[in-house]
Amino acid sequence: MNKRYPQFIYSPDRDIVNGKMIVEYEIDNGRVLSPSPNYDFEKFNDSSQFEKRNWIKNIPFVSRLSFLENYTCEELYSSAIEELMDIEIPEIAKHLRVLMLELARIRGFFNYVFNVSTALEFEMARMWALSDINALTKLIDSIKDSEYFSPFIIPGGVKNTLSASGMNKVYEGIMLLKNRINDYDKLIFQNEIFRLRMTNVGIIPKESILAFGVTGFIARSANITFDVRKKLPYEIYGKLPIEVFHYEKSDAYSRILCRKNEIINSIQMIEWIFSNIPAESSAINKDIYKKSNSIRAGTSIKRAEGVNGEFLLFLESSGGECFKTVNFRSPVDINGADLLRSILSETSLDDLDLVLASLSLVPMEMNL
Repeated sequence: MNKRYPQFIYSPDRDIVNGKMIVEYEIDNGRVLSPSPNYDFEKFNDSSQFEKRNWIKNIPFVSRLSFLENYTCEELYSSAIEELMDIEIPEIAKHLRVLMLELARIRGFFNYVFNVSTALEFEMARMWALSDINALTKLIDSIKDSEYFSPFIIPGGVKNTLSASGMNKVYEGIMLLKNRINDYDKLIFQNEIFRLRMTNVGIIPKESILAFGVTGFIARSANITFDVRKKLPYEIYGKLPIEVFHYEKSDAYSRILCRKNEIINSIQMIEWIFSNIPAESSAINKDIYKKSNSIRAGTSIKRAEGVNGEFLLFLESSGGECFKTVNFRSPVDINGADLLRSILSETSLDDLDLVLASLSLVPMEMNL
């Protein structure tokens, strides 16, 4: 006779999963069975809408594909347009693009700490991370001189340059955050309770990571040393001191250690940018907007190392103002679907929040 289990619906807090989702599952002896995640509750924008507007009108909407990866989406879209229109952007724009991408990566780290601390009920770490998220958001907004979701990386370059006083302000802010990493070391990373609670939770075998095609910090925490910035450098990443940190076992503790070390490296890259940024007055090649609005026929495939892994864009043009095909693919497509079902199966109910937090899920990026 087959066992029958009641079905439960779990709705994670927005503080733990970066958006709205539910997980339906059954329980046997305190362990999750037959998990089924559902992300249909948060779908503000998708790639198909980009095919209905011309490429210029799409620019303000690219940032709204993801609150966590908005600059990654801008980078992919802008570089694809530039490739199809044979446009070279100023060197200072390349530096400022990478500056913004790495600031977003650092902000993503504090968001990650916030989620994990919330799952573990480490209230002080949670409040520290929230404070640092807000500080980084203000720093990013000061560079753009506008609100968070307005575009900064645009076809042809970037929206604006930084004044000397603006550069000093950003540099001082980064140095404060650099010191904060030492504080987090003392608060959580050297905390034995934190380490024990994270170790051996949500383990993802290397074989599963390879089979599912997982990328980013989750793959690197299982000793898969692939980073798009290093292997397929874009903008100025080929000049930067990029280190690829990796661990042997992808459990929740290895994943957060990997992210911490990568953020230290991101700060080093930003310091390099400040020491080497060229003195150019214009950060945009306006020829892209002087030409006809038509884009030549062809395809462009762009890859970028986002906050959570490899982000992709496939863009196809038949020639004209609108595109034939626009497809973004987020690493969350993999992490939040088959991989999540695999990890949650047989997971203890006590670890459910922590496993979800350790994957840095962003529901609005599912099925872009």
